[in-house]
Amino acid sequence: MRAAAAVLLVVALVAVAGEDVQVTPRAFATWQVFEADKLAAIWLIRKYINPVAAILVCPRGEAVDTAVMFDTPESQFKRTFNKTTFQALREHFRVKDPKLDNISRIVHDIEINTWGQKAYAATPAVNRRVLEIIEHAGSDTASMRMGCQLFDSLYDALPDTLAPGR
Repeated sequence: MRAAAAVLLVVALVAVAGEDVQVTPRAFATWQVFEADKLAAIWLIRKYINPVAAILVCPRGEAVDTAVMFDTPESQFKRTFNKTTFQALREHFRVKDPKLDNISRIVHDIEINTWGQKAYAATPAVNRRVLEIIEHAGSDTASMRMGCQLFDSLYDALPDTLAPGR
């Protein structure tokens, strides 16, 4: 009975408030194979969007109806020619933190600026660490844990302004 009342309250609030109300998803899902953008997106979900959300890692091509898909070709939150999944999630969930701008720049530099000279001096070291995680983690759970540790450390260590690359 209480659950039904809570659902009705949420529906009423959404109807009254219109598009400005955002329901925070309880579960997110992505496909296997980790890279910088996906690890950064998982960290963003865990740190800012919903720390208790389930994050499911599925075989490539599998869709999960009970979770919000991210970093897959058909998902709302995906990498495009000029935006990372991390940036798409930040924009949608309105995650405002100036230090995240620097992480966005580094992830963009790794994932979008793939062939050009890196724009920021920190990018190659972050990319090397991501590749080490992917190679040595041994499981999806370990990859996510290590990725979150990396981005926690990066957040703490980054200056307010990134040094340009060489």
